[in-house]
Amino acid sequence: MNWGQIIRMFAALLRAWKRSRAGLILAQRREARATAKMVAAVANSQAAGTADLPVLPFDELDQLSRIDQPWLLLLHKGATLLPGAKERLAELTMQVEADLIYADSIVLDEKTGFERLHLKPAWDPVRLAEQPYIGGLMAIRRDVLSAFLETLQKPQVTSHADFLAKLAQWLPAHRAAHLPHPLVKESLAAPIPLAANLDAEPRIRIIIPNRNSPELMAQVLEGLYKKTDYLNFEVWVVDNGSTDQKTLNLYDNYAGREGFRALIETRPFNFSDMINTGLAKFDADAALLLNNDVEVIHADWLQEMAWVMGNWKAGIVGARLLFPDDTVQHAGVIVGHRAKAGHAFYRQPRQWMDPFQRLACRQSVSCVTGAAMLISKRCIETVGAWDENNFAVAYNDVDYCIRARRRGFGVAWTPNATLYHHESVSRGRDISPERRRQFEQEKQALMTLHGTAEFQDPWWHPHLSRTASLPSPQFNGIIADARFWTAG
Repeated sequence: MNWGQIIRMFAALLRAWKRSRAGLILAQRREARATAKMVAAVANSQAAGTADLPVLPFDELDQLSRIDQPWLLLLHKGATLLPGAKERLAELTMQVEADLIYADSIVLDEKTGFERLHLKPAWDPVRLAEQPYIGGLMAIRRDVLSAFLETLQKPQVTSHADFLAKLAQWLPAHRAAHLPHPLVKESLAAPIPLAANLDAEPRIRIIIPNRNSPELMAQVLEGLYKKTDYLNFEVWVVDNGSTDQKTLNLYDNYAGREGFRALIETRPFNFSDMINTGLAKFDADAALLLNNDVEVIHADWLQEMAWVMGNWKAGIVGARLLFPDDTVQHAGVIVGHRAKAGHAFYRQPRQWMDPFQRLACRQSVSCVTGAAMLISKRCIETVGAWDENNFAVAYNDVDYCIRARRRGFGVAWTPNATLYHHESVSRGRDISPERRRQFEQEKQALMTLHGTAEFQDPWWHPHLSRTASLPSPQFNGIIADARFWTAG
């Protein structure tokens, strides 16, 4: 057994212990201490004489006319304010340039009986369409609420969740502030997924980097042509020098299919360069980057990704990727994780679900993996080429997503497009001294170009650990500032 195998074995044992009863109890106690500290910090931070805000119950929206102050608190039934909540929100209305402010909450975990911190993402219309995660408390400008209500006919709003979903579509994201501290006790509504109904299939160019690996290529191509219910696509295999006759024969077998191309050129492996080759003379509606070690397991996966892109006008869409042992490989990437970027919920069981249903919702994220990444034509044309010089192998997808977000494109992730990912099977895990040096250079490039050591990911909470892939609350006594879903 080599050192790599030993390290992986101990990592697996550590993950198993964390999921054990003893590990869960320890984590819950740690979270309870963080909760108490955060609640006390808010209650003790109020300035004397802070103005109060009038409270309007959600089910009394028709009484808005009796409110004569510029701001009010909208409170849903079952939500209970924590000490200092009204004063803190009143204080923020005078400090933050926003039309709406919401905060974190404390919810009861019905499975364990423990109270849990619900540390929320910044304002996300994609997730709000399926789950009213911002909860039952918000401060909102009276004139903004009045203008929004005028756009609705009363029968159109069927519930609190429906109200928030419509509000999220109407209100610009830069006008909704999130206070990353608990101000309310409430229950959490379960997500209700939207039905994906794709009216017309946009033309998708599927770009698959490859070299040799005939078994993997046969698997991914069969998955596309025989196991996927999407029809309007073409396949471009970008090959950096296959010599294996089985691989070349496979290309010949598919050459007669409309839209199939195998571009073979012997050159050193450079993922970004291969993607740029696949994007040359781009005339499709979107491009799907797909690793050769991805396996199709559900027919509707590409329909789902295309629907998310069209419905939410997202520039980039990512899928849920599982290892063959049915643990999570990709469910969104945390930018700033360990000062660089890392996978969230890594190696959690396929059916695992945290109390806040994060893995059950379509949602905005800061970054998705390039192993299965759908990119709109407008995003491709606006953001430009993948960075071949700084990110030949690692972090090229992180770099591209950050650049896309800075140009105003949304990045979305969906749990409803699920694939197996036999990660790094074709290239293996190259740990040669030269590859280690390159990897270190690419890590440094990411930190230098994008400031990831200080990056505050709007999808990830500022009081969550920046070293753990699972949400792990940490509070150092300093109350984080209100934040927005920024461009990156």
